Amino acid sequence: MSYVKGQNRYLSGTVTVYSLASLWSFINVSYIRDLEALQLNIVPIFLTIASFVAIETHGLDFQLAGMTFFLMADSYFALRYNDGSDKIEFTILEKFCREGWTQHMLMKKKMSITFRIMAATIIFVQLFLATMGTIYSESMSKVILGFYLLRIGQYLLRTVYLVDMVQSNMMCVALSLYALLNISSGGLYFKATAMVLVLDAILGSLYFVITNEQEVKEFVGIDNLWFVTEKENIWKMTKGHSVFDASKDDDF
Repeated sequence: MSYVKGQNRYLSGTVTVYSLASLWSFINVSYIRDLEALQLNIVPIFLTIASFVAIETHGLDFQLAGMTFFLMADSYFALRYNDGSDKIEFTILEKFCREGWTQHMLMKKKMSITFRIMAATIIFVQLFLATMGTIYSESMSKVILGFYLLRIGQYLLRTVYLVDMVQSNMMCVALSLYALLNISSGGLYFKATAMVLVLDAILGSLYFVITNEQEVKEFVGIDNLWFVTEKENIWKMTKGHSVFDASKDDDF
């Protein structure tokens, strides 16, 4: 629920009313026809646009950022809503934004030890570099440290979808691009962190493309992707049970 405060109090109040109406219908206390008009799928979309206008006009604060984020999520599901089913068929881009190459890795039986060790090495190296960068007051290192603290939890345990989205391939790519754009202004530890982050993003993207080969081909409109069709190259490594797939005797 949004917090009514300051220059955005009218927008916050409107969002609060919308949230309460949605909550009332969700718990199904009683049917009130007038509340139906507040729950049309177009409402969160308009409220999201209004939030962006408020950000442009009054600036960004914690309350407005949180409210805008959840309105965007509400708008997304409103656009994807289908009367005939409560399930969403995710596109390849949506999967890229929901999945991370290290998620639930210890719980996957068909995953080689080599690949698990590779992922764990990257995570712990980044934890060390980001921690040192945080000690030396490099602000971006704090963000990367939080990212990899969540990543180690996702690596070891089965996490909720929100954590999976924060740890997604897309988030890693976005962080790596931001780190590269600001690498000249950072210290030694931040530069090292940026390089490993880029490696992380490349491995994650490569793993995603290989494990979703057919869908990626259909999306880009290319019949053959060179890095998955070279049988003596990466494709052999990934499908030959040497990197991504574990052997039958693997108990992990």
